[in-house]
Amino acid sequence: MLAGISLSLYLAEPYNRILNLVHRELYLFPIFLGAYWFGKKGGLTTAGSASVLYFAWVFTFPFYANNYYIENLIEVFIFNIIGYLIGMYHDAKVSYFAGLSENSSHLLTQPPSSHRKSILLCIDRSQRALAAAKYIADAFTPSQGTKVTILGIIQEPHEDATGSKDEWEKAKLRNEVTINTYTERARKILLQAGFAPDSIQIESKRANREGAVAKIIEERKRGAYDALVIGNMKMTKTQEFLFGNPAIKLVREANCPVITVN
Repeated sequence: MLAGISLSLYLAEPYNRILNLVHRELYLFPIFLGAYWFGKKGGLTTAGSASVLYFAWVFTFPFYANNYYIENLIEVFIFNIIGYLIGMYHDAKVSYFAGLSENSSHLLTQPPSSHRKSILLCIDRSQRALAAAKYIADAFTPSQGTKVTILGIIQEPHEDATGSKDEWEKAKLRNEVTINTYTERARKILLQAGFAPDSIQIESKRANREGAVAKIIEERKRGAYDALVIGNMKMTKTQEFLFGNPAIKLVREANCPVITVN
């Protein structure tokens, strides 16, 4: 890309100011890619090469060297700053994931029965709630002593969404019946997979839409669970922006492994 941009610049009309500015800004693309792909070293190497190629063209034409010296110098400075910052981001990302790999490698040597014995299964009205229960049934072996707490989140209806107190009470009752039905179906899924009845516990908490994650975190701290499992609610980008996605919030805030089931 550097060679192609430079060739196009050298062959273009030298005193066409707009065309020359376009060529100058095009150098940012290979600098960005060099830094993003190869880190700080690649970014600075690409930025330095672009600076040399561009200044070689500038000093070929005294008009640009004399009249736009400060402007060109600032642009070359920007070349190197972009190469450095994006390269630093790449290096930090690589270092971060390498650290995660090193910190978690010891888990691979532990026997399966030494961790993930206590699971919190979060049930809400999402379509993937029961899929989360099936995931636990398939992924965790009952003979290893795995215990599952099924937490039903009963969402309180918003008062503005109902026309009267009676309608609010009916909506509240419908939500409770729905969650109770889901938790019982999740329990049957686990029983059919071989979990013992005494290894399954059902809890429920009431929460508004904004407080559901807080209730789950509260239960997680109380029970000291090894992992959380939740169905990933399908939401549009607008809905996620306005209301937030509970699964994403849990991944950020829960101090334990969080498994989201699509």
